[in-house]
Amino acid sequence: MSQSRRLMFRPGARVEIREARLWYEAQVGGLGSRFLADLDATLARVIEQPASFRMVENADGVRRALLKRFPYSLVYHLTPSGEIVVLACAHHRRDPNAWRLPP
Repeated sequence: MSQSRRLMFRPGARVEIREARLWYEAQVGGLGSRFLADLDATLARVIEQPASFRMVENADGVRRALLKRFPYSLVYHLTPSGEIVVLACAHHRRDPNAWRLPP
């Protein structure tokens, strides 16, 4: 049975998601929507089983969930109160530590 969890986004993560959607949409009409659908499916998996994703090395309590069709990962932290805080939507070819910077 799934537990209801509050989902929060760091402002930088929202910017990354918006920029990725716009970039994909500019490449091919409808591709931005497909990116968001993949992102939503990944978020649903994270909400359902947040502790099942791989821990990020040298990042206490931070996990990474891979999108299925796009080269992005959702980087998130599960708080003690059960909130899921999305820290970044990180492209796999960019600096893997960029999400560690302050929001």
